[in-house]
Amino acid sequence: MILGSELVKFKNIPSANFLTLISVITLRLRLCKVRDFSMEPNINHNDFLAYRPIKRYNCESLIGNVVIANHPIKANTKIVKRVKYEAEEGVWLLGDNKNMSEDSRKYGLVPKENICGVVERIARNTKYLSTIFKT
Repeated sequence: MILGSELVKFKNIPSANFLTLISVITLRLRLCKVRDFSMEPNINHNDFLAYRPIKRYNCESLIGNVVIANHPIKANTKIVKRVKYEAEEGVWLLGDNKNMSEDSRKYGLVPKENICGVVERIARNTKYLSTIFKT
């Protein structure tokens, strides 16, 4: 019975969000929920992000990508920002919503080892996703 009710819920998930769920499962992406307004209008408060973890030794260019990173000042806090440019010392991260974003304009370059992953997909928050992930 539980399986049947779960299938009904999955049938009601918008297709873009369903593809995000499939990507998380098949591509081993990680999922996180946005808790601020710094990336609006592109990424909204309460959206879910599927991101690809990157290794510290990975030297791909991140310019223009949205990344998940450990906050350079606040312990145990992750941030979602866009990479504006890269330097030997780190990356310059900016929020898309400059009026609501605490970013590299405040704390400077972020060490590259703080980058946790690159956002691959955005799933708009729905009651179905919130129920599935109990957020």
